[in-house]
Amino acid sequence: MVCARGRVQPLLAFCRGHVVHFFLADCSSPDEIGFSKLRELSLPYDLIGLQWVTSRVLAVLDCHERLHVIERVLSRDGGTDGVMCVEDLQTLDLERVALVYNSSHFKSLATGGNVSQALALVGERACYQSICNYSIQIFLLGLKAVHILSLTTWKERIDLLVHREHWQCALELAWTFYQGTARAVYGLAGNTEKRKAMVADCMIELLLQYVADTVKKNEHLKAQPAEKACQEVMTMAVDYLILLGRQDVLFGTVWELVSGNSGARASLLSALGTAVLAGRMRTLPPPAARELLSMLRQRGMLANLEACLLQMDVTALDLQQVLDICWTHGLYDAIFYVNNTGMNDYISPMQDILKMLQNSFVPGQQQLPEDKVLAGNKLLVYISCCLVGRAYPVGDIPANLVATGGG
Repeated sequence: MVCARGRVQPLLAFCRGHVVHFFLADCSSPDEIGFSKLRELSLPYDLIGLQWVTSRVLAVLDCHERLHVIERVLSRDGGTDGVMCVEDLQTLDLERVALVYNSSHFKSLATGGNVSQALALVGERACYQSICNYSIQIFLLGLKAVHILSLTTWKERIDLLVHREHWQCALELAWTFYQGTARAVYGLAGNTEKRKAMVADCMIELLLQYVADTVKKNEHLKAQPAEKACQEVMTMAVDYLILLGRQDVLFGTVWELVSGNSGARASLLSALGTAVLAGRMRTLPPPAARELLSMLRQRGMLANLEACLLQMDVTALDLQQVLDICWTHGLYDAIFYVNNTGMNDYISPMQDILKMLQNSFVPGQQQLPEDKVLAGNKLLVYISCCLVGRAYPVGDIPANLVATGGG
C-alpha cells in the first residue's frame, strides 16, 4: 500500500525475466478498478519469484536460488514514482532448502499429465506455490521441510550486534535509525519525533552498557593503560550524547560510571576536550571544566588549555582561578577572552599587560624577553580590534558595549 493523491492505494508488483514491474491500483470507483504503470526495475539477475515483505521491502528469488532483499525508496517529493534501490540489502543462498518446483498446474494432473514440451520446460523453473509470505515472514517449501525466514526488527538488528560485542557497529546502525537513513526498517512506528525518541532511548541504554562494560573490563589496569583502553568508548559516548542533546546523561550517569577509575576518567576528559576544541560543546559543568583544565595543565598541554578556554563559556567558572593559571603560563589570548566575555572588562587586561611590560623593562636593555615581546604584540592587536568594535582573538564586541566605549 502506498499514499498517492491523498489516499492509500494498493501497489502491485510482478516480475518477468530480470525486470520487476510496478502498477498502482486505482480503487476510487466502487464499480471499476483501474491500473496505471509506475515504473520498471531492472535487476542484474533473472527472477523466478517475488514477495512483498513490507510496504517498502521486496524479497526476490533469482534463477540460482538466491533470495535478494531490496527496498522501494520513495522520491523526495513523496510521490509514487519512487526510485527503486537496485543494491541488494541482503542476499541468502537457498540451495540447502531444496525448493519444490513444477506445481500441479504445470504437470496438468487434471488432464492426465498431457502437457506440451514448452509448458513442461517452464514448469521446471516454476515455484509459484513454494514461496509465500505472511506479515514479515517468508515461507519456503523444500523437499523435506518448510523453512521460515523473517525480517528482523530494528531493535533485533541492534541487539544482534551487541550480542557479538560489535558496539561501534551497533551504535552506527542505531544512529542511521535516528536519522531516518536506515534501510528495511521494521518495528519503528509513530511520527518522526516518536521514532527519534525511541531510538535515542535505545542509544543511551547502549552507550551506558558499553561504558560500564569497558570500565569493568579495565578496572585492574593502571591509569595510563586504562585510559588508552577506554579512549574509544569515551569518545563515542561524548560524540553521540552531544548529537542527541543529552549532556545531562553525559555529566550524570557516565560521569559517575568513571568516577572510580582514573584512567577512564582521563579518557572522558580527553574526549570532552576534543569536543570543546571542535566547537561542539561550549558549556561544561564547573567540576568537569575544572578537572579538564587541571589535566591539561598537569600534562603541559598549555596550547590546548588556552584553545579550550577560547571555545568555552567561562561565566560558570572560577574566573580568578582561571586568570591565575593564564598569567602563570603567559596565556595572553585567554586573559583577554576571560576578562572580556566573563566580566565584560575590556580595560583591565590592557592595563595589566602594560604594567607587566613596564616592570619588565630594564634600563640599558636593548630588547625585552621573547615572551614579553609576544605579549606586547598581542596587546597592540587587541587595542586595534577594540577600536573597530572587534573582539580579540575572534568575534565582535557586543553592540551595547561598543556604544559606550566598551568600558
